[in-house]
Amino acid sequence: MTRLTLLWCVVVGVGLLAATGNRTAITRSGHGAAWSGADGISVMTYNAHWAEQTDARTGRWTGEIDLGRIAREIRGAGAEIVFLQELQSYRVGARQLSEAKALARMLGWTRGGVSTHAMFRSTAPLATWCRRNSGRAVVRSLDGRPARCLAHGNALLSKWPLLRGAAINLFRPDGNLLDGDLYGAPEGRNSLRASIFVDGGALWIATLQLGRQPEIAACQLRDLLETLDRVRPLLLGGDFNIETRTEVSRPRCDGVPPRPLDQLARAGLIRGEPAGRTYPAFRPDERIDHLFASVGLALRHVRPQDNCYRRRCSSDHRPLVAEVLRSPSTAPR
Repeated sequence: MTRLTLLWCVVVGVGLLAATGNRTAITRSGHGAAWSGADGISVMTYNAHWAEQTDARTGRWTGEIDLGRIAREIRGAGAEIVFLQELQSYRVGARQLSEAKALARMLGWTRGGVSTHAMFRSTAPLATWCRRNSGRAVVRSLDGRPARCLAHGNALLSKWPLLRGAAINLFRPDGNLLDGDLYGAPEGRNSLRASIFVDGGALWIATLQLGRQPEIAACQLRDLLETLDRVRPLLLGGDFNIETRTEVSRPRCDGVPPRPLDQLARAGLIRGEPAGRTYPAFRPDERIDHLFASVGLALRHVRPQDNCYRRRCSSDHRPLVAEVLRSPSTAPR
């Protein structure tokens, strides 16, 4: 049975799966086989910078928003699961536009309703890219119309229905938001997680964007990994704002190693290799976007995708794409 035909099984079984609570459920087809991993699943992590293009020669933001380019790049990569950072929602005239839902529609991931395939949560406090410190909402141009920014955050998109979705707040308020949170983070950060069922097998997926200061990001990652400790098998992707070689001498919390990303190996999460430089898109020299997989999964063909053409880059980051499959040692025989 192909993965496409099994989509019908997933939709029919949503009600039954909801009754399983927090347990990891495995659906069974007529063939009685769990996800064998024989066919890999294409995944992508992408800091889309709310689809604002940058100049391919200078890296400067252009103020031009083109969601269609982001959708074409997802489709061109064959991605079936997408981790997105820095998406937004807007008020355009009398209607509200969600970039996450708009992308799902462009990709045709709408069976059972767009919200089944697109999950978006805003961060708090709201990033200054959406609302200035003065409280004034940022206004951009969408198809020639003024669009007032309402929310800024991360998103999960999936060809398969998203189940048991949840947002994990990485901002730790201490009662005085003017000074940031407990770690000194000046703006909100969060992570999203959900589960999907592919070829009868359960797979957890999660995305994140960490703070831009490594000493803060190290603590946010520590907190996140504690909440994901029992969520397996897990595929984690996002904008970590940390390279594998980044070292922190004075983290804002206890219990983190000198190299913050070493925490993932301790948690049994292996980085997809060889990966590559993803930032800035016009001339990448930093490896800050990553994909990690838990024991039992394997990431292969991990590579950045060039998103600069026609004198524009689709974002200030390049997307990172890969294929995930069951490790041979764990696949059913």
